[in-house]
This record gives sequence, C-alpha cells and structure tokens, in this order.
Amino acid sequence: MPASRHTHHYVATGERTYQLPVAYEYRVHTPLITAAGTTLTGAASFTIQLDPRNVGAFLRRTFDDCIGNQGAHIYLDNSFAGTWYKAGASNGVGVDGHHRCWRDEDFPLPASLTVGKSSVNVRIVFLPATDPQNGDWTAFRCSMYSFVLPALPSP
Repeated sequence: MPASRHTHHYVATGERTYQLPVAYEYRVHTPLITAAGTTLTGAASFTIQLDPRNVGAFLRRTFDDCIGNQGAHIYLDNSFAGTWYKAGASNGVGVDGHHRCWRDEDFPLPASLTVGKSSVNVRIVFLPATDPQNGDWTAFRCSMYSFVLPALPSP
C-alpha cells in the first residue's frame, strides 16, 4: 500500500487505516480475504491514469459494506463529478459464518471530465449526513476503467 500511495501521489486528511478479514457479501461460498484499507472523514486525493483514447470512464471501489450509508463528493481535476452514495449496509454474516463485508461498486464519470486525458487527479471528500446517519467513507482499492471504442477496420 505505501508504494501505491507514493506512485499515485496519495494525500488524505481524517483517515484511519485498519485490517479487515471478511468475505464478499454476494457470493454463497467465498474465502475470507484480509486487506488493509482506510476509513475517511476528511478528504483524499490521488492521481490515476486512464487511456487517452477514452470516450468515458468509471471508478471502481472495493469497500467495507458493513459500515452503512457511505457518501462522498467526487472531483476530477477540481471539477465536480458527482456524489457517490451507498445506502444501507451488508446484513453481516453468511451461512458459512463469515462476515460478508466486501463489496465492489462502480461510479460512472462524466465523459467531459475524462475524454482525451491520460491521467486525472481524483479528490474524494467525505459527505457527513444525519438523516440517515452515515458511517465513514471506506476504501480498500480504487481503480479507474476507460471506455475505448474499437478501431474501425480499414475499407
């Protein structure tokens, strides 16, 4: 994790790291997976690459879904991209007795903020809420995926 943080110029405020040994919530039989991640009550920013031929992109976050109602404002290169909100929380334990907290979720980005760019600065700003009460923003992995149209065959 430290090498990735350095490579992506990761900076955060209001962050706490923790280990989570759980399984994915939406699979019947999955092994426990232990990973280090963070809870955030401030802001985090990092630079991430994407294909410059993109016609759009999305972020994918692996997070702790046992913490409910997570929300954050997302910015790309200081432009507001939207509010990422995950309502509710995992029901906790599967039939195998494993806690089911891992979840992956995608956040589509406005094409106007990604087209033609080979990298963007992503800023995630925790969005506190009281109705319903939300938990900290959690992240164990964040990836960027580019939509690239296939090349047309030559006539």
